[in-house]
Amino acid sequence: MREVVEELVDADRLGPGEALRLRTREAGDHFRPLNGPGERKLKEFFIDRKVPRQHRDRTLLLARGKEILWVVGVGLSDEVKVRPETVRLLRLRAEPLTG
Repeated sequence: MREVVEELVDADRLGPGEALRLRTREAGDHFRPLNGPGERKLKEFFIDRKVPRQHRDRTLLLARGKEILWVVGVGLSDEVKVRPETVRLLRLRAEPLTG
């Protein structure tokens, strides 16, 4: 990631369940892309979005348990998209470390 990236998500869809964590990809990861037809293998999502192979293992993922909610800088999960009935928003922001 070379620039600042932000996304708005439906905070209520995050729920009080498992904690959110940042991680990199793991074997068997799946993802529900925003407005997509359904769940996809993360590897296929990276290929479709033309993420270079050398960047895929370093791309950060915001996850709740095994569920990927945000592929940082690449795409958001349909699960947390802002809907007409959304009441509370959460702004996610990622920026490169300097130093």
